Amino acid sequence: MESFTADATVSMDTQKRRKQFCLEEKLSILEEVNSGKKKVDVAKKYGISKSTLSTILKDSKKLEEQAKTAGFDPKRRRMRTAQYDDIDKATLMWLQDVRSKNIPVTGPLLRERALHYAGELGHDDFRASEGWLARFRNRYGVRTRAPSDEVAPVSKAQEWTEATMKSIIAGEITPQDVYKAAEAALVYQLLSKESSTANDDPCKKEKSQGFT
Repeated sequence: MESFTADATVSMDTQKRRKQFCLEEKLSILEEVNSGKKKVDVAKKYGISKSTLSTILKDSKKLEEQAKTAGFDPKRRRMRTAQYDDIDKATLMWLQDVRSKNIPVTGPLLRERALHYAGELGHDDFRASEGWLARFRNRYGVRTRAPSDEVAPVSKAQEWTEATMKSIIAGEITPQDVYKAAEAALVYQLLSKESSTANDDPCKKEKSQGFT
């Protein structure tokens, strides 16, 4: 390992002027050291002490992970995580789960789930505002799109109503014929115009008349 010499000493005035670095600057420092430049020269160039440079090098993995995250502005002086990081993570896990099942998720539903997790996590002051929703979408690359037409056509639903439902009412289908049942809400012809999905989720585009 290369050691620092007395030449690497930086004046107190310079250190005071450069107390904080944005992520972009820290990544530049890492890049220069990793490219083979002498640490003493890099320290002089950026006006930092050996302890500051050592801290940046020690945090290299964390800085690289932060660079991959869309939750902050790389030009920002102070790098802050989300104020309610645990709520965000719980909501994101839920979103990824429902999207894996191709279930559309709207902004209001995201906010509702976030409030649910806030209650479970003891964040009584969390409001799930429109501002939070915008930051959440930006942080995790969640975009809004119109739901795809990927549901059963109306004709199929009509067939079920006219045939299967009548058979149930007429007693032709008995409880013994039903092996599984679940209760679900149906909001007929009141679909949201937008749903939320992660940027890397495929969007299915199918032209069909359908309802949920």
